[in-house]
Amino acid sequence: MRTGRVVGVRGLELPKKDKTQFTAAQKHFADEWLIDNNGTRAYKVAYPKVTKDETAAAAATRMLKNVKVDAYIKTKQAAMAAKYEITQERVLEEYAKLAFLNPKAFYNDKGGLIPIHELPDDVAVALTGIDVKEIFIGKGEKRKQIGHIKKINFSDKKGALDSVGKHLGMFVDRLEIAHSIMLAPEKITKPEDAGT
Repeated sequence: MRTGRVVGVRGLELPKKDKTQFTAAQKHFADEWLIDNNGTRAYKVAYPKVTKDETAAAAATRMLKNVKVDAYIKTKQAAMAAKYEITQERVLEEYAKLAFLNPKAFYNDKGGLIPIHELPDDVAVALTGIDVKEIFIGKGEKRKQIGHIKKINFSDKKGALDSVGKHLGMFVDRLEIAHSIMLAPEKITKPEDAGT
């Protein structure tokens, strides 16, 4: 008959390890995973004795299936989403700003680039950078600026459209499976023999 205790050396009773307990290492793993969703890296940080990427990746996959770890991660994600007011609607709204941006919105009626501080918020959100190149003529003390070139960089429109389309279920990933079946000759009947 089995009991709930483990007997050690000289009859000393050892505490039974509780496999349902959420350990400090599991919490460390989950906190690290929440940084960048990289299970391999998170596992190697939480369990520094593991040095091989393959081992860490396999263990991380198992760890993410652990009910306690999964619940902890979901709780932390929900708390972060609430703190920063991240909702599906808000994310979709931001994607829509990027996906449906008209580049003309960066320019005024005369074709000049609108200063950043004057851009409407829904246009400015798409701006990732401005490159300015000054154009000079002459050399030394006679050098004189005669103009500049401004190049605007904005978010990936196609990527945003793809994300919106996937969210709406517009794109279905299709998997094509080719399969051949070999039949034994005695199992094949001719259409005219089928009625006999």
